[in-house]
Amino acid sequence: GDVTGKGVPAAMLMANLQAALHLLIREDIPLPHILEKLNTLFYANTPSDKFVTLFVGILSLPDRAFTYVNAGHNYPILVEADGTIRELVTGGLLVGAFPGATYRSETITLQPGSLLFCYTDGITELTNSLGEEFGEEKLYLFIKTHRNEPVPELIARLQDHLLRFSGTDVFDDDVTLLALKVE
Repeated sequence: GDVTGKGVPAAMLMANLQAALHLLIREDIPLPHILEKLNTLFYANTPSDKFVTLFVGILSLPDRAFTYVNAGHNYPILVEADGTIRELVTGGLLVGAFPGATYRSETITLQPGSLLFCYTDGITELTNSLGEEFGEEKLYLFIKTHRNEPVPELIARLQDHLLRFSGTDVFDDDVTLLALKVE
């Protein structure tokens, strides 16, 4: 997920979200209802200019069934073994911005050789010295090109690539990513 703002207030909002999510996920209720409860809670208890984008997924083993809800977050990408890219878009609005928001979930089967890649906008909105954003197109191409590498190497290579693109040695915005390769 990603919250509006920076610094301690944003970190506190994310910590509250994580705590609420951990409590609700244990109630064994469908993901859309969990997101609706989170939305109601955050809409009622946070300032109107604060909201959260969130991607929540549950992976069931050994059948590799992955149920997810995307609440206004950057579309995670699923790169199939053949290189086909699919954006995971099913869900609803960001959390805490609108009262009564509803959410939908989707269940997909993760096939062997596929790569699930989730990220925050700190990656795609990263700019270089000319003010050009890294963007989704470059990210998708990078992930597709390096999809067969072990995940730790893929992540290290992407971090290095992003720093070279930006021309700096630190990121201005949070750069968070999660990669999962299916064997």
